[in-house]
Amino acid sequence: MGLRLHKNTEDFKDLITVTSETLGLDPTIIEKDYWVTHALYRLSKSEYIEHIVIKGGTSLTKGYEDLHRFSEDIDIALLTSNVTNSQIKKIMSKVEKIMSAELSIKLFNDECKSGDYRYTQFSYPSIFMGYLSELHPSIRFEISSFMHPHPYEKKELCSMIGNYLYIKEMQNVLLQYDLIKFNLNVLAIERTVVEKIASLIRMSYESNLSEFLSKTRHLYDLYMTYNTVKDFYNNKQKFIEMVVIVKNAELKSRFKGKYPVENSWRVAPLFKILEEERVEIAYRDYFGAEFVYGKLPDYNQVKSIFRELHNLFFLYEI
Repeated sequence: MGLRLHKNTEDFKDLITVTSETLGLDPTIIEKDYWVTHALYRLSKSEYIEHIVIKGGTSLTKGYEDLHRFSEDIDIALLTSNVTNSQIKKIMSKVEKIMSAELSIKLFNDECKSGDYRYTQFSYPSIFMGYLSELHPSIRFEISSFMHPHPYEKKELCSMIGNYLYIKEMQNVLLQYDLIKFNLNVLAIERTVVEKIASLIRMSYESNLSEFLSKTRHLYDLYMTYNTVKDFYNNKQKFIEMVVIVKNAELKSRFKGKYPVENSWRVAPLFKILEEERVEIAYRDYFGAEFVYGKLPDYNQVKSIFRELHNLFFLYEI
């Protein structure tokens, strides 16, 4: 069970190379995307498919067409209605085991395994040497059972290599290596964008902004999805309801106590920080240069979207 292309090293290398050249991304990104998709594909064929919801950047980049970037880790929330605590712990362990088949456990400082949360990382057998400063050499799995991931919807997912083969109408290769599209639950885009806003606000309280500067992808995501969810942003009741849901989830997360969750979003340091040159450099020269295929939105355009969001926060008294 799983993708099979990596078992033919020559074809694997050739398809990574041609996909890399087509998208203008480093081969190491195409390779890691394959292994991320391999883990997701295995989940889609498992008995736990209806227990899981994919969230975060991977849900956006795999589930929606607005974004043209790579997402390198897997963030999963469990659906826990009518499931006991002991069953939740078992499901979390099983889901991790299914995803990590053919991968190797790799310990790291932030690793966590508790009854309602797992944060682990695994290395994959790489055939390309990489020198990208932003690309992590392992895949991190974050699995939680406390966030109640609603709303969600079923989406078709595929690897970058698979998408290339679809464009080239190479159906025989897609079938030969099980690279066809598959379905998984993904968190609705409306909740995902609010979670990304919350993440940026949390990171903006850091003293050195190290995490913020390493995650300027959130700026890109919110810009690229803005028109898609504009009606949601402009619906005061729905937007405020989602903000409350996300704030409550933050209070139960690993970030509890690490920043003033209860503070109004409109007074967060985020909006001043976006004016700093180092943020623009991190967005353009690190994230943009390595992870985005196609045209990177101009940073001034990105800031204009955040000015609109800031105005909304004042209007809604958030």
